[in-house]
Amino acid sequence: MLRPVLFLGLLIVLTACGNGGELAGPTNLTETPETMTCPVRNPRDVNIWIDAMPGPNDNPTLIVEFKVIAPTPGYTFTLGYTSIKKTNASVAKLRFFARAPTELTIQVETEFDVHLEMPNFYRQDLDGMEISCDGETFISLDEVKTVY
Repeated sequence: MLRPVLFLGLLIVLTACGNGGELAGPTNLTETPETMTCPVRNPRDVNIWIDAMPGPNDNPTLIVEFKVIAPTPGYTFTLGYTSIKKTNASVAKLRFFARAPTELTIQVETEFDVHLEMPNFYRQDLDGMEISCDGETFISLDEVKTVY
């Protein structure tokens, strides 16, 4: 008598906790970063420069550092090169990608210290930089220093 009741209770719990055995994730797997909303917010303490120091690794490296708030721990971040916008000044346009964790995690806002590097960054004469996240300007700087 007790065994069928336990089995029924276990079945109800498993049905309520899962969604058919699939992990929670995007409902539309064809979504690209351009169609999704940027999951991180509040970029601050921004520090961007080009490391062009001579030496054995003589390749200019773009260094991007800032802090952001993400919805959960476990996010990973990458930076992609888009273009150089030439008007009166040379402005580099980059894309910032924030990827949600694939593992189950607690749902608590988390501050991240983001440190990204782009080696072989050939432009050392930039007047500014725009970093977008999902099509919206995320960080904009009027000056990018080059360290020699």
